[in-house]
Amino acid sequence: MAKPEIEHEEHFDVLTRTGQMTGVSKPRGEVHRDGDYHRAVHVWIFSESTQELLLQRRADCKDSWAGFWDISSAGHISAGDSSLITARRELHEELGVILPKDAFELIFIFLRECVLNDGKFIDNEYDDVYLVTTLAPIPLEAFTLQESEVSAVKYIPFEEYKNLLAKKDPEYVPYDVNGEYGQLFDIIARRYKENMETRSLALQKQLSRYACISLGAELEGLTEADKEALALLIKAGTIIDDIFHLQVWYSNPTLRDWLKEHTEISHLDKLKWMYYRINKSPWSSLDENESFLTTADSAVKLLPEATKPVTGWKGLQYRTAFPMLKPPGANFYPQDMDKREFELWMDKLTGDQKQDATGFFSVIKRQSETNLDTFLSENTTSSIDHQVGFGHDLYTVPYSQEYKNFLGKAAELLHKAGDLISSLSLKRLLHSKADAFLTNDYYDSDIAWMELDSKLDVTIGPYETYEDAIFGYKSSKGVMSKAAGILMQKLGVVGHSVWFSAFSRDFALQVDLHSILLVGAPPCPKKLKRKVIVLLSYLFVERDSFSWKCVSVTFPSEKRGIRGGAATLKAVPGTKATFELFVGVRDDKATAQVKLFGDHLQVLEQNLPMDNVYKSQDIIAAPIRVIQLIYNSGDVKGPQTVAFNLPNDERIVKDRGTSMVMLKNVSEAKFKHILQPIAEVCIAKEQQDYVDFDSFFTHTICHECCHGIGPHSITLPNGEKSTVRLELQELHSALEEAKADIVGLWALKFLMVQELLPKSLTKSMYVSFLAGCFRSVRFGLEEAHGKGQALQFNWLFEKGAFIWHPDETFSVDFSKVDAEVESLSREILTIQAKGDKKAAEALLEKYCKLSQPLKVALKKLENIQSMEGGRFQNKFASIIHDDGSLNQWVSYYGHSRLADYPAISFEVNGVQLILHPLASCHNVLDRAWVPVDIAPKFPVADEILANN
Repeated sequence: MAKPEIEHEEHFDVLTRTGQMTGVSKPRGEVHRDGDYHRAVHVWIFSESTQELLLQRRADCKDSWAGFWDISSAGHISAGDSSLITARRELHEELGVILPKDAFELIFIFLRECVLNDGKFIDNEYDDVYLVTTLAPIPLEAFTLQESEVSAVKYIPFEEYKNLLAKKDPEYVPYDVNGEYGQLFDIIARRYKENMETRSLALQKQLSRYACISLGAELEGLTEADKEALALLIKAGTIIDDIFHLQVWYSNPTLRDWLKEHTEISHLDKLKWMYYRINKSPWSSLDENESFLTTADSAVKLLPEATKPVTGWKGLQYRTAFPMLKPPGANFYPQDMDKREFELWMDKLTGDQKQDATGFFSVIKRQSETNLDTFLSENTTSSIDHQVGFGHDLYTVPYSQEYKNFLGKAAELLHKAGDLISSLSLKRLLHSKADAFLTNDYYDSDIAWMELDSKLDVTIGPYETYEDAIFGYKSSKGVMSKAAGILMQKLGVVGHSVWFSAFSRDFALQVDLHSILLVGAPPCPKKLKRKVIVLLSYLFVERDSFSWKCVSVTFPSEKRGIRGGAATLKAVPGTKATFELFVGVRDDKATAQVKLFGDHLQVLEQNLPMDNVYKSQDIIAAPIRVIQLIYNSGDVKGPQTVAFNLPNDERIVKDRGTSMVMLKNVSEAKFKHILQPIAEVCIAKEQQDYVDFDSFFTHTICHECCHGIGPHSITLPNGEKSTVRLELQELHSALEEAKADIVGLWALKFLMVQELLPKSLTKSMYVSFLAGCFRSVRFGLEEAHGKGQALQFNWLFEKGAFIWHPDETFSVDFSKVDAEVESLSREILTIQAKGDKKAAEALLEKYCKLSQPLKVALKKLENIQSMEGGRFQNKFASIIHDDGSLNQWVSYYGHSRLADYPAISFEVNGVQLILHPLASCHNVLDRAWVPVDIAPKFPVADEILANN
C-alpha cells in the first residue's frame, strides 16, 4: 500500500546525545536522514491471567520494519508534545483502545541506535517504555486497527516472545533481550514468579523496623466544648489524610482502598496493607523510597467502553499503575513533564504568574491532557490533533480549586470547631485556616498559628515540601558540572571506555532525606553483572537546581572490583506543600522548661567556648511549644517526627521568625522502644540506670535551641561577608548537627553550674547521650545526624571520656567528659566561625568513621529487638541457605503482644512452619533490629471518632 500523502510533515524535538532538549525541532524525514536524537513511546499491553504480550504487525507501507511483528503500540513524540499524552493517543489511534492515564506505567527509558535502509534511515531514539496490565486478553475483535499503521495483532506468551527475539527471528523487530530492553521481560518475570513466602519475609523484615505502639494523652485541662471541637478536628484530619494520599500520586487513593478491602484474603495481603499504612504509598520511606509493591498488587478497574463492544465480554479490566521509582514531582506536576519544558513555560509567564506557578499552594497541569480526556470521552475513531506547544500547554491550578471538595468539607468542620472553642487564639486560628482553605491565602492563618496560646494545640494545613523533589536535589560537591568526572574517578574507571544507557532527560530518583552511597567494596555482587547503578548529573547547573539521571555503567572486566567511592546527595524541600494535621494537648511543665532555654540563649551565646570576636550580639529565640500528641494525619508517613518548625512562608520568617512544636509522647515512645533497648546492650551495667527520658528529652530540646546560637553569618579573614553554610558546603549539615549536639551538652552543663538546672542531671545527661550515639550511627554515616554522632563518639572515645570495656559495653568517664565536651565544642565552633572548610574536612576525615568500637556495638545490636508489651528472645537455626532454599528452624520462644501482627505459615519438606513478622532470625530478616522508628496508633482519637 502506498504511503498516504502528508500535507504537513510531523516535526520532532531534537535532543543531545545524552537526551537533553536542544530547543530545535526538525521535520521527521530530516531527523531520520541526519541521525538526530529524538523521542518516542513504546506501549506494551500485558495480559496478567495468560502471561501474554500483545504484538502488532506493522503495516507494509511503513518506512521502517514494514511487515514485522512489533510492540503493542508505538509512536514518535511530536515537537512540543508530552510522553504520556502521546502514549494514550497512539494506543487509541492504532488499536482503538481508550485508557486513562492511570493505566500506563513508565517502566524504563531505552536508547535505540540503529541504521536501516542502506543508511538512508538513521534511528537514534529515546523510547519511553510503558506497560499496561490487563487482567485478561482483550478479544482481538475488540480492536479497531489503523490500516496505515497496523495490519494485524496477536497475543504471545512473554517468555516465548523473549526466546524469539533472542534467536533473532526474522519476523520480529529485533530487540536485545540480553541488554537494556531485557528489563521488560525481567520486570514481568519478577512480578509474577516471585514466591509468596519470599515476599512475605521481605515485608516482615521491613515491618520489623517499626515498633507498633499506642500514643496516649491525658485530656485533663480540656473543657467539654474543647472535647467536642477535638472530635471535629479529628474528622477534619481524616480529610487531610485523603488530600495527602492524592498529593503523593494520582492513583494512590485507589491503591489504598484496594489494599484495605483485600487485607483479609491472605497473610501477604495483610502485610501489604500494614506496611502501606505506615508509608501511605507503595514506596518505603526507610529504603530510599524503593517500591515494596508493584502494579501487579494494585487495584482493578473495569472499562466497558474502552474498546469496541464484543458479545459476551463485559469489557477491559486493567490494573491501576504506579511507577517503581517514586515520581520526584509527586502529583504536583504532570508525570511526563521535564525541567526544560517547565523552564520554557516559565519564561513566558508574568511575574505574578511565575509566583503562582512556583508557590507553595498550587499544582501544575496540562491543557493537552484535559483536551485529550474530553476528546476520548466522545469515543471517536478520528485522529487527534497533535498541535501542542511549550509555553501554553502547562497551567496553574490553586489548591483551593484542585482540592475543592475536600477543603470545603474540612473548612466547615474547622468553623464548627472554632465556634465551640473558648480560647480566643485557637478560635482565631481555626476560623482563619478554614478561610484559607477556600481562598488559598494562608498568611493570616500562619500568623494566627504562631500566636497560638491554647491548651488544645492544633497545626493544620499545607506545610512541608519534601514530597516535591522535582527540582530539589542539591549536590554536596557544589559544582555539578564536574560531578561526572568526580564519580568516575572515585569508581576507578578513568581512562576506560564507559557505556551509558537507561534513564535519560530529567527522570530523577527520589532519595527522601537519606544520602546515596555508590556501590563499592569489592568484589562487585555477581547479580550486577559488572554493572553498577549510579546517580550522575549531566552538566546542568542553574538556579541551584540539578537534572539527575539514573544510568547504567558497564565497566571493563579488569575493573570488576570497585573500591568504595561515594558521592553524597541531599534531598532538600521543593516548593509544593503537602497537607498535614497535628492535634495535641499542651504540656505546660515542659513548655515552661523550654522557655528557660529560650530566655538564656543570649547568655549561652556570650559564654560559648570560642573567641569573643565570633560571638553574636543579636540572638532571637524561636518560641517552642511542647505537646502530647493525640492524633496526626496527612504527611506523617514513615519515621515519625519529634518536632517541627514552621511556617515556611518566607515573608513571615523574615518578619516574625518561626515557631517550633515538640511532641513529647512521641519522644517518650522512641526512648522506650529504641534508646532503652540499645542502652541495655551497649551501656555498662553500672551506668544503665543513668539512661532516663528526662535527660534524653532535655538534651533534645537543648539541641534544637543550640541550632540558633554559634556562627551563622560570618566574616572571612579577607573581610568578605559570608555564611557557614556557604563556606562549608557539603560538610555543613554534618558539622551543624554535631555542633547542636555537643554544644547542647555544654549548654546543659553551663546551666547546671548557673543553678538553672538541677546538677543531678549531669551523669544521666552524658550516659543517655552515649546511648544515643549508637542509635544514630547504626543507620549509616551518609546521613548528617549519623556523621555528626560518629564524629562526637570517636572524639570523646579517643580523649578517654568514653570507655570500652572487655565485655564490649561502654561507659562515661565523668572525670574527663566535661573538658572534652568543651574541647570539641570549641573545635567545631571555631571551624564554623572561620568558614574553614579544610579544617572541617580534616576533622570529619579523622573522626567521622565506623571505628572498631562502633562496629562492635552495632554488631551487638543485631541480636536484640524491642516490641510493645515486653522484651523477647528467639532462637532459630538458619532457615535460608545461600542458594535461597529453606530449612527448618529449631525453636521459638518469647512473649509479647503478637496478636497485633499476622503470622505466616508455610511447609518445607513436609514440616509446617510458622513465622511471625517481628521474629528476629539471622538470615531470615538479615538481622534483628532495635526498631528504627515507631508506628503510632491513637486510641484516644479512635475512641472519640467511634463515639461521634
